[in-house]
Order: sequence, then C-alpha cells, then structure tokens
Amino acid sequence: MDQKSCVVLIRAPKGPEDVYKKVIEQADFSVHFVKALDFEHINSEHLVSALQKKHGGFIFTSQNAVESTFQAISTVKDKVARFVEQWKDTPVFVVGKATAASGLI
Repeated sequence: MDQKSCVVLIRAPKGPEDVYKKVIEQADFSVHFVKALDFEHINSEHLVSALQKKHGGFIFTSQNAVESTFQAISTVKDKVARFVEQWKDTPVFVVGKATAASGLI
C-alpha cells in the first residue's frame, strides 16, 4: 500500500469542510494544518474613544478589524444605540470578499 504524500498548510482549518483540505485530499494527498497565527483584540478603549468622533467613512481591511470593532463596541453596551444612530448615514467600505461576507457589516 502506497503512503500518500502530505501537504502542510500553514493556517488553521476553516471548519470541518475546509475547502483547501477538500481539494488537496481530492488530489490524493493527505493534509496537515499548522496554525501559525493567533489574533488578540487590543486597544479596545482607544478604539471606542476614536469611534465616538464624527467620521466621513470607515474602511475595514479584514474580518479581524470588523470583529475588533464590534467587540470594542459591545464592551460599552450603554453606547451601542448611539453608535448605530451616529453611523447610519456613514459610508462603510470593506477590502476583500471574505471581509464583505463576514456578515458583521
């Protein structure tokens, strides 16, 4: 019995149906994931302070940026309604399909 060649992916799997894993296994390789990055929310207080000012728009460049923003806002529950009201006419842009599809914007 032949042993399959292994492909190492330097990333965490994206759920049980990871598309990369599926494609690689269909090509008759085994897959080994190595998680190389970790994400940590920092500067939430500074972010909340900055978000309370008037802005001409927002540009989110990653899902992590979107998640950090919502996490920061959720720490000041009494101000969430004010953020929503303040931002309702503010343009919001995203960079990349994954960020747009994050469902958070």
